[in-house]
Amino acid sequence: MKKKVLIVGSTGFLGQFICNDKKFNKNYHVIKHGFSQKTDLNFDFTKKRKVQKYMKIVQPDIIINLICYSDVDGCEKNYKKAILLNEKVSKNIVETANKAYIIQISTDHVYNSPKASSERNICLLNNYAKTKYSGELVYSKYKKKLIIRTNFFGKSTKANKGIVNWIINSYKKRKTIYAVRDIFFNPLHISTFCKILNILIRKEIFGTYNLGSKNYLSKEDFIKKFLKINKIKYEKIHSINYEQLKISKTPRPKYMIMNCKKLEKKIKIKMPNILSEISKTKYEI
Repeated sequence: MKKKVLIVGSTGFLGQFICNDKKFNKNYHVIKHGFSQKTDLNFDFTKKRKVQKYMKIVQPDIIINLICYSDVDGCEKNYKKAILLNEKVSKNIVETANKAYIIQISTDHVYNSPKASSERNICLLNNYAKTKYSGELVYSKYKKKLIIRTNFFGKSTKANKGIVNWIINSYKKRKTIYAVRDIFFNPLHISTFCKILNILIRKEIFGTYNLGSKNYLSKEDFIKKFLKINKIKYEKIHSINYEQLKISKTPRPKYMIMNCKKLEKKIKIKMPNILSEISKTKYEI
């Protein structure tokens, strides 16, 4: 009998990708949870009584928590909402999980070191990072948990979600792309993320791990490599430092570079080069 996987927050970018993954669906009985959209389960995961009710009904073997308030500026303006979605949901899960294997998707925003950060090198500069990290700490005494700190990209069905959609939309609308040259990261393509997630679940890995590309780029270089790989010539690119962005005053980490050696050693794989990951977008445009 297939193990039951409850995907909490399945209607987002990552949730939709996982739910449509053929291998994932072949290996597991997937139960989709949503709030504003119709899914197998449709309710507010911040309400503990509701969570208790449906956990008893479903009795999942595996829980993947994808609920997140990821609007960095929004988290600064509405700390209460950030706590509710990034921490309270995790509390409700851990208190009703009944020994299920929990997978918590976290973020690279908890780092800010010029050298690639290991899992111990925490630096919290804004409410998004603080609440995502506090959401991790909820699981500190829960043994059967996997916390994945990551960053991923790809074309989303949600028009305004993610760096790829932003680049494409800006190009199509002939808007100036303000390319930040002093923020660095090492994300994975979402398809690679899902392949590695399958391995982690199959091996039932516990602990906290970074998951990203082998090397890193600035946001500016990422944009330029993406356009080059997709053979898009666009002259309206303006190189700036983050401080020059007038649309946001939220402090952000400039070095979200993850050291992934701990995970590479654990599951005996090598993380891919970031340029090969960007090349995967050729099939999405």
